[in-house]
Amino acid sequence: MAGRVVFGVPVTNEALKLTAKYADKEISQLDRATEALNKKDEALPSIEEMEKLIPGQGPTTICMLYNATGAPIYFVTDKNWHGYLKSPKFPEKIENGQWGVFSHSSGEN
Repeated sequence: MAGRVVFGVPVTNEALKLTAKYADKEISQLDRATEALNKKDEALPSIEEMEKLIPGQGPTTICMLYNATGAPIYFVTDKNWHGYLKSPKFPEKIENGQWGVFSHSSGEN
C-alpha cells in the first residue's frame, strides 16, 4: 500500500461545537487535546487494517503515532540509521485526534 496512512476523525473546534458540552463555550487547545485523548481508543486502527500495511516478509515494526496535542503535527525530517522505511511513507500531517501509521524493516531492502 503506497502513500500515507492516517486513521481517525480529527478533533477540531468545529467538531466540538456540535456537542452539548462545547456548544456555547470558547474552545481552547487544552480542550481539543483532552477530548482527543478521551477518544484515543476509538481512533485506533484495527489489526486487519494494520496487516494490510505490511508488504512482504522479514522483521517489521509498525510505528503508530497518536496526536492529542490539540493542534496538528507535521512531518519535518527523518534519519534512518538501520534498515529501511517500508510502505506507507511517514504521514505529512496528523490532525489532533488521529493516528499516523508507517512501517519500518530492520532487514535488507
